[in-house]
Amino acid sequence: MLVLAKVGEDLARRFQQPAMVGQLVFGVILGAIYAAVGRVPAEWVESFGVIGILLLLFVAGLETNLRELLKTGIPSSTVAVCGVVVPFAGGYVVASMAGYDNVASCFIGASLVSTSVAVKVEILRELKMLTTRLGTLIIGSAVIDDVIGIFILSILLGFTGGSITLSGAVMLGVYVVLFVGLSLTLGVMFVKRTAEYASRLQQPAVDKTTGRVKFRKKRVYMEQGALFVGLSFMLLFAIIAEQLGVAMITGAFVAGLILGEIKLGDDIYRRANAMGNAVFIPLFFLQLGMEFEMSAFLDAGFFAFVLVAMAFASKIVGCGVPARIFGYNGWPVGIGMVPRGEVGLIVAKIALDSGLIDKQAFSSVLVMVIVTTFMTPTLFKNALERIKARQEKQRDAE
Repeated sequence: MLVLAKVGEDLARRFQQPAMVGQLVFGVILGAIYAAVGRVPAEWVESFGVIGILLLLFVAGLETNLRELLKTGIPSSTVAVCGVVVPFAGGYVVASMAGYDNVASCFIGASLVSTSVAVKVEILRELKMLTTRLGTLIIGSAVIDDVIGIFILSILLGFTGGSITLSGAVMLGVYVVLFVGLSLTLGVMFVKRTAEYASRLQQPAVDKTTGRVKFRKKRVYMEQGALFVGLSFMLLFAIIAEQLGVAMITGAFVAGLILGEIKLGDDIYRRANAMGNAVFIPLFFLQLGMEFEMSAFLDAGFFAFVLVAMAFASKIVGCGVPARIFGYNGWPVGIGMVPRGEVGLIVAKIALDSGLIDKQAFSSVLVMVIVTTFMTPTLFKNALERIKARQEKQRDAE
């Protein structure tokens, strides 16, 4: 799998496409082979993918400038909220016109809300635009968008007799605010002190006369101490976020934001980025491609086509227009928010298991997630490259 992921990455770069496109394509091929021989991937495959997406968001947080992200707080929040309202309304209208009742239409609308943070992060990193003003806006909006999507899912579960009540959904909102607020205040101080201690653990005391390492009673020597502390905080924040009902990738991203503000941030970034790009991140995108199901296209029908069109249009308009109002280039922002993630599939799966939607609607949502994931990287990269070329041309002219 790792070899296939790297071959796909190389071929994609040769055709001037994002590396993840090649990994997704080879994932589809491998998934088809599994299906043809009547087997399913081992359980550990998904575990590698989970580590990959955690590392991807953790590294993105390390690269992101916290101060710049806070500066784009209002634009990011506005883009995210509009990018939730417009797709939800669009999905509801499309489902209602197809004959689904109000509850089913709400679930279908909710499946169009959340965007895939991983897709845009990887492309922005590849083009070295993650730390730019535009990149910071897109990532900030995507993270807020994902949190709102989970919040909407919790409310829908409350209305349909799920395990989460309406009061629980309100508490979820409180938990999100507390988690982010405490992480960026008390969390920064705690992480900073712990990381500084870890840096000392990486530097063993050496006897100047003998050249041997001196082991003191109150001090230990730890190989890769900074990376160990960084990954530990990544996993800790991911666990806390998931226990509070927030996506674990949000916790990993927040951990990266905090660690990026300390002296060891660059060291942790280099080591975590190398580990992620070597193994786990390529396997994540390969595993994502393996979830492609050809039968979904055959079952979906015309409704899937309409839903895909609405998925593109609603994010481009809902996110692109407010971004334009705040002085950003609206086209890449809108395109970058198009790919849907695992939250959309979770929404559709819950609705299907509850008998609220039929298999055709579920297949349509699956097709929508697949198409937006596959088509967006190339469109997004082309849009960003045009902006980059225009900026370089202006600098040359000046």
